Amino acid sequence: MPHLKLLEKYAESQCDASLYPKLGSELLPVLASQHCLLTTLFLALWLKTMIACRLTGEDLIHQLCPEDAQDGRKPAPERNYTAGQGETLTKVPALHELTGLGAIKHSKSHRATPSAASRSPSSDGAASTTSTEELVRKCSSLEATLHAYTNSDRVLRHQLWLENKSHAATRHELELEKRFQGDCAEANAKLREDFSKMQEAYAVAQQALGMEQEHHRAMMAELESAVQWCH
Repeated sequence: MPHLKLLEKYAESQCDASLYPKLGSELLPVLASQHCLLTTLFLALWLKTMIACRLTGEDLIHQLCPEDAQDGRKPAPERNYTAGQGETLTKVPALHELTGLGAIKHSKSHRATPSAASRSPSSDGAASTTSTEELVRKCSSLEATLHAYTNSDRVLRHQLWLENKSHAATRHELELEKRFQGDCAEANAKLREDFSKMQEAYAVAQQALGMEQEHHRAMMAELESAVQWCH
């Protein structure tokens, strides 16, 4: 496998910590094309842990291949690694402990061949199924929420339409009321003008009545004088 050959090359060269970024940049794209994204993320986290612990290439291979009995080499002892400034880290977990892919077997005749458990399709399939079910549940929940928001938006739009209609009716009523008030004011002004004219006419009539009464009294006085002269 291409990624196993890369690991073998770096293991034989006993690479130091400065070469680990190069290892990650060459190895991760290959694994990304062969395993799910979750496995790649776990591997990236594992490589980051390796770099933080400043492991050598041999330590890296021992972590990758715990079953080196076929090569006659003993697996790396379980020890703590110091990451600088006196901070002691716990034992770095092997790749199969993080990803569930199983240990990678290593032999001299077949440089690096993956074991049957290294792919672990059942675990990957179960994780993928779980992720799919979770995504389906989330999508169903989001769809229900969207449906509820849509119904709520429809109800709010209907209420807004009713309020706009009510406001339009209210504005029409206010316009009619203003028009009525204007008509009333105009009619009131006309009535005041007519009343003023009637008052003027009444004053003229009163004056004419006074003159007529005075003329009547004068005629009565003349009539009485004529009656007395006749006697």
